[in-house]
Amino acid sequence: MSRTDPPPTGTIREQAADWLARRQSGGLDAEGRRQLDAWLAADARHRKEFEDLRTLWEAVGGLADHPAVRSETLPPPGRQLPWRPILAAAAALLLAVGLGWRAGWEGPEQLIHVATQAGESKEVRLADGTVLRFDVGSAATIHVRRDSHRVAMERGEAWFDIPHRPERRFEVETPSGRIVDIGTRFGVRLDGDGRTTVAVAEGEVEASSRGNAEPPHRIVAGQGLTMTAAQLGQPTPIDAGALFAWREGRLVFDRTPLAEAVARANRYRREPIVVAEPALGRLQVSGVFRIEDAAGFVWAIEQGLAVRAVRREGRLELVSAPAREKFSPSALAR
Repeated sequence: MSRTDPPPTGTIREQAADWLARRQSGGLDAEGRRQLDAWLAADARHRKEFEDLRTLWEAVGGLADHPAVRSETLPPPGRQLPWRPILAAAAALLLAVGLGWRAGWEGPEQLIHVATQAGESKEVRLADGTVLRFDVGSAATIHVRRDSHRVAMERGEAWFDIPHRPERRFEVETPSGRIVDIGTRFGVRLDGDGRTTVAVAEGEVEASSRGNAEPPHRIVAGQGLTMTAAQLGQPTPIDAGALFAWREGRLVFDRTPLAEAVARANRYRREPIVVAEPALGRLQVSGVFRIEDAAGFVWAIEQGLAVRAVRREGRLELVSAPAREKFSPSALAR
């Protein structure tokens, strides 16, 4: 959107369509992106309509060369057809031919986009009883078909509760590889360094690395593994319930390196924690912490390790401290 373009007008759907068309066509400069972000934040209905239309936009991509689409969207000679009517025509065509969208969908594939923000989790229930739960800071696209479900995860963590139906394939794709369900409950976590961790609570899954020709590894209840795009780890004992305890509002650490524990805790904090000295990051943390008790987590670290927290410029820095130093929770609250 250039500075000369006026803000979209009309109904919420028309405004959402206009914003989407401008973004997809590359017509938004920095000011336009700022205005779009403000419009999305102004009303929850704005974001919902925008995401719904984005789903439709992506779904119609495969029909771009269909004669019916071309006849609806090609402008008369010498005229430029605005983006918004193109999107509206595509939406009408999709609904007319039965590809469907939203509730009551009966077509070959439904796309569900999930994106959670700080402090937000989301649960998605599919018609066959499958339940998917996404932690804060997660993003994924769920591809729902009659004979298969596929979840393409971009970031974050998710928990899957899948009813056993041999006739319907369920798989999760990450930048590292693929996890195929065999009727189970399991969790998937994407780390910032490119690793994917899988942990199984019930049933079995098969995991394969994207760039590794090694045969898939089968993971049974009580096991998990970590993989990258180039390497597939070996199944090892993992407590899936503890690793994905965020579902119950808890963080569970068992001899976890401090750097990793802090990274996980920071997903739920407004004021970030920083491990100021690399050597401290190798210290080990054990314990169960309530996610909402931000001060209690830091206080417990100070009590159990030779570190202290110093507030600097909107963050808490963990620095070395004599082992005998102890700090009260009230000091952290200031």
